[in-house]
Formats: sequence, C-alpha cells, structure tokens
Amino acid sequence: MRECNFKIKTTLDDAKIRYLNLMSLEEEYKWDEVQKSLHIGEVYVSEKEGYILFEDMKGEAFFGLETSTWLAFAGEDELIYAYYDEDGNAEIVCVKDGFCIRDFRIYDFEIDTDESQTDFEYPITDWSDVASFLDEKLH
Repeated sequence: MRECNFKIKTTLDDAKIRYLNLMSLEEEYKWDEVQKSLHIGEVYVSEKEGYILFEDMKGEAFFGLETSTWLAFAGEDELIYAYYDEDGNAEIVCVKDGFCIRDFRIYDFEIDTDESQTDFEYPITDWSDVASFLDEKLH
C-alpha cells in the first residue's frame, strides 16, 4: 500500500494550473461522478477546508520530488505533502511563506533527512508518524 497526498492553500483554478506545469502535463482534468472530484490520470483534486487537496490513487506521482520543487510549486502559499509505503519509505514536506519549515524523509526505515525550521505542530520522528499524519491531515 502507498499513500501520497498534498494540499495547498490557493484557489482551485490556480492549483490546477500549477499542477499541470509541475508535472509537464497537457491532459485535461475530468470529472469523476463516483468520487465527486476532478482528476487527471490517477490524481484526484478537491477543495477541503480552505485547501486544494491532491490525492494520488496510485501513490507514486509525487514520491521523491525534491524540496526545491515543492518550494517552487508552493511559492508563497502554504503546502503540506506526505507519502508513505509499506517498505519503510516516508516523506513529509511543509512549506509556509516561501520557506520549508519541515522536511523529513526516511527510506527503508532509515532517516535520510530530518530538518525543521520551526516548531512543527505535529511531532514527526519516524515512518509511522508520517503515516499517521497523512491519514489524519491529508484526507
């Protein structure tokens, strides 16, 4: 199982354009009547609690994107991205006001990156913390 989602605080139209540019896509968004959501391929896009939520149903579209890529995508907007899989890989990147305030990456259950620029509201110290965070905050 893989989970891979992110949310950004911007408008739906702006987020859709940014995502197309980020992924270099020329496809059109389509409406999924069952999910009641827009989607492009396996990535579904919806408005939730003042954010635009991107949910990757395959769980691999955003995995491994560099922190600099997330910073460029977010600009001055708030963004939270998280990924985890059953192989012990997990990532979380949080951007606020143009700065990465939390960058945590673990691969094969070994910490690769653990950087925090401020007190992050949710303690992240291992793979299971990322999984819990994603399940609680990015659905």
